[in-house]
Amino acid sequence: MAEALNWILNDSQQAAKAYSQLVEASNVDEKMWDFAEMAKDHEQIVGRVKRTLEQVGSEPQEKNRGIWPAVEKHSSLRVYEDIDTLRALREAEQAELEDCEKLMTMGEGNRMVHTFVSTNVMPVLNSHIDTLDRYIERAQALRR
Repeated sequence: MAEALNWILNDSQQAAKAYSQLVEASNVDEKMWDFAEMAKDHEQIVGRVKRTLEQVGSEPQEKNRGIWPAVEKHSSLRVYEDIDTLRALREAEQAELEDCEKLMTMGEGNRMVHTFVSTNVMPVLNSHIDTLDRYIERAQALRR
């Protein structure tokens, strides 16, 4: 269980960093607040995972598995207009969600961990995927 929680911890650390860098590199407008909020969501997941690891008697392990690519937006586009960047973010969120789903299917596991993941992590990731899907649809419509 600790290994899977560390996956989530490290993935969310990378996600928070990716979103924060995109926000910093952009002219902030009202749509960019969605990306700033996604960074904050991942920062909250990091804090919660660290507390959960503590409760199950484990230490956080720093290990970047490379799910979150170094994402840079196209220089002439806003983040929410850049289909490639949006797709990369969505794929990374989906990979993190799949890690959570794997954790949920791991045998007898710790009930507290399962509850934590199902109530505090998976809904957030699903929400991010939905948000990114909407931005991808809008960006594709602008290209037509």
